[in-house]
Parts: sequence; structure tokens; C-alpha cells
Amino acid sequence: MEDAKLKGLEICHPQERNIFNRIFGGFLMRKAYELGWANACAFAGCRPMLVAVDDIMFRKPVEIGSLLMLSSQVCYTEEHHVQVRVHTEVLDPLTRQHDTTNVFHFTFQVDKPVPAVVPQSYGESMLYLDGKRHFDETMKSQ
Repeated sequence: MEDAKLKGLEICHPQERNIFNRIFGGFLMRKAYELGWANACAFAGCRPMLVAVDDIMFRKPVEIGSLLMLSSQVCYTEEHHVQVRVHTEVLDPLTRQHDTTNVFHFTFQVDKPVPAVVPQSYGESMLYLDGKRHFDETMKSQ
């Protein structure tokens, strides 16, 4: 699992604001999707197709000028499917405080079988189980 990560950083500019003068949620969703797609593509070695997006909860608003850090992790795979978790957080450069804003779960399908991801720590095991749970719920509703 350690080799199935991808990270990104966005500086949140005013043109991405909503009517409340905060960063528009659709912008956050797009950036998370793009990073998740890129991670699934790099992991599987081919272009993935989006199958499902799990519920999205906006835990905290993102202010204009924020440093938005995105961390993507392939957390579960099964046959032709890749389950990706994208964690977004705001970093305050003055206090070095990290605050989670969103956690996204994407399910992708690819043209060829993908290798299994193997957790090697307790934290990775928790991500793996959470990814499997999200994947199973997605497949049940299909």
C-alpha cells in the first residue's frame, strides 16, 4: 500500500470562491477526483473509468488563500476495480496546523486485472478495511 500513494497541493485563489466567499465545493471535488484518477491510472497502468463516488461530507470550509493538501491512497483492489481514498486538509503555514476538510472515496474500473494492495501496518489495515467496506457498499448498490 505504501507504493500506491500520490499527493498534491493547491493554493486556493479567489476565482474559485462561492457566494459565501469560501472555496467552491465543486472545485474541491474536481481536484480530489483528478488526483484519485491519476493515482488509479498510475497504479493500474491503464486509464480508469469512474464507477462510483461515495457520499461527500464537507467537514470544514476552505478559505481563500489556503494551502490545500490532497493525499490519495489506493486502499483496496478487487479484480478490475480500484478503490481510492483522497484526504484533503488545509495547512496553516504559520502554525503548521493541519485541519481535515474532506475525505473522498472513489471506485474505478480498469480493463485489466489489478494487483492486490497489501497493508503492512495497523494504519494501512484500517484504510484497507474502510476501502473494502466502501467498495462492497458500492457493488451492492450497482
